[in-house]
Amino acid sequence: MRNLLKSVTKCFLASLMIAAFFMNVQTVAAQEYATDEYATDEFETDEVLREYMEKKAAGAEVYLLTDDEGNLLGYYEPAVKGEDNSVMPRYKANVNWTLEARSYGRGDNVYTLGGGSKIEVNIAQDTEGASCIELYNTKTDEYTVLQTTETTNGWNGTIILKSIFPSGTYSFSIHNKSSKTITYTGYYIV
Repeated sequence: MRNLLKSVTKCFLASLMIAAFFMNVQTVAAQEYATDEYATDEFETDEVLREYMEKKAAGAEVYLLTDDEGNLLGYYEPAVKGEDNSVMPRYKANVNWTLEARSYGRGDNVYTLGGGSKIEVNIAQDTEGASCIELYNTKTDEYTVLQTTETTNGWNGTIILKSIFPSGTYSFSIHNKSSKTITYTGYYIV
């Protein structure tokens, strides 16, 4: 009986030590998240990044936006139902575009965008299919893909830009990545 009690005690202490080990691992993992590849000194002082991290820590649904090379552009925050976040817009453009499979569509308007720029998007698709938002650089004739905006049913939220690489003037663009023709309706506000 005494040996059994010692064995139970040893098992209990071993379990307690293992549990304490896993608690320390979780704490270390949280610290690693706070210092991931985007948390540089520049990023810590960047207001857009700080805003993203605060929203993420508060449990908000937000997504980092990167270009094809992984450069951080800003973040996307889907709209919350019943919440009106609109402010006086610089420009509102209506979208009623029909895009063939695997094609691009872009607006004729040109905007100067930079750190802190916001683009409110409320665009629906008439057919499910992979699509993403891109920004077309009018001077270099190149598209900057906003990687985490890929969807199959449209967008309703706000894109907040940290910075654009390279800086310049841009047009709003949609890329129909699907094998179907899709009509996009709604608006964006810059």
